[in-house]
Amino acid sequence: MINTGKLAGKTLFITGASRGIGKAIALKAAKDSANVVTAAKTSEPHPELPGTIYCTAETSMDKYDLLNSINARGTYLCSKVCLPHLKKGTNPHILNISPSLNFEPKWFKGHVVYSMAKYGMSLCVLGMAEEFKADGIAVNALWPRTAIWTVSMDMLGGWNETTIKGCRSVDIMADAAYAVLSKDSQSFTGNYCVEDVFVRAEGIGDLQQYACVKGQPLLPDFFLEPDPDTELATEIIKTDCKRVRLKQQLMILLRRG
Repeated sequence: MINTGKLAGKTLFITGASRGIGKAIALKAAKDSANVVTAAKTSEPHPELPGTIYCTAETSMDKYDLLNSINARGTYLCSKVCLPHLKKGTNPHILNISPSLNFEPKWFKGHVVYSMAKYGMSLCVLGMAEEFKADGIAVNALWPRTAIWTVSMDMLGGWNETTIKGCRSVDIMADAAYAVLSKDSQSFTGNYCVEDVFVRAEGIGDLQQYACVKGQPLLPDFFLEPDPDTELATEIIKTDCKRVRLKQQLMILLRRG
């Protein structure tokens, strides 16, 4: 996706930007001469990353606290601290890299802690989009349908030729994020965007340009079904339906006490 200059002069505060998707988004915005402020937990190169953080049976409370502190708490804290500045900005956006709220048990089995942490971010989208609407602040989520190849994947899963063949590059997330942040913040808010659906809606028909190895079957990511032909409008409609179901589920839980 070609940069259009829409982010020129804008200030972006990007967490988790030392590598992977966060770094790609930061570099994409920088091409517009945006003011990019990055924050990350890692200041030195990691010789390795822990390999069992997604497994419930092996997740220590320290790792539980780390995942939820970075994801759910970190999202809430950054949004809270940035809110006064966003209120003064033009076309202000909050974009979380988190999935739509899908409560099927298969998305929790085996990685409850990770799912809780990422869904905590998604719940921030649900609540903050409505809460900040009057201030014209957009709050959206973006999530990849397929695996995205990053250094973390290499460290966590172990590099192998089959894995990298089934991945897309971080560029598709950077392009999708760029498109979301270029939208009108007053009208485009509260959406759970899927990266391939979104870039296709922006006019990019050839998604093979994002494949690590062209022509290979892609590995599905967590939380989404492999359905690359879904249209953006359909995805948003599904999200709205999920919101209604979520509210109903929460009301039932509240009644149960």
